[in-house]
Amino acid sequence: GQYMDGMRGVMVISEDNNDYPYKQGIDYNETATLTFMEWYHELADVLIPDFLNLYNPTGAEPIPDNFLMNNTKNMTWEVEPDTTYLLRLVNMGAFVSYWFFIEGHNMTVIEVDGVPVEKYETDKIYITVAQRYTVLITTKDDTSKNYAIMQLVDDSMLDVIPDGLVLNSTYTMSY
Repeated sequence: GQYMDGMRGVMVISEDNNDYPYKQGIDYNETATLTFMEWYHELADVLIPDFLNLYNPTGAEPIPDNFLMNNTKNMTWEVEPDTTYLLRLVNMGAFVSYWFFIEGHNMTVIEVDGVPVEKYETDKIYITVAQRYTVLITTKDDTSKNYAIMQLVDDSMLDVIPDGLVLNSTYTMSY
């Protein structure tokens, strides 16, 4: 319950060994982390008894009141032009999965859940609860435009969608 009430964070454990497989041939200039989570207006001591209740026979999860990136609804990721970032993506939520992408940018996936993978390029990622991706993203050399960062809720996971619940969030990659 404390986890969903906000007592959470990202811990990055680095290998001292330079021969760690995915680091071979991986060049990047900066690191960054983006986290995804849902937010409830009620605390876990109210939500859990309602969830684990005889009168909830289908096991319907509590519906979140908000979906956040880096613990906010108004996140801006400031980047430098022509820079390669090692970007860690972490779903710190309780049960919702998300689609994630950055307008006009591809990502090269190099690690999934702490396991190095053969590099592949994609324009979007589906990230489930407790899942982690490490990707490389290279920014553009043109600073005349900022780009949208998208966090799209997999709404098939929600039993109901209340009026006013914003499922798709747009953040900013600012040059």
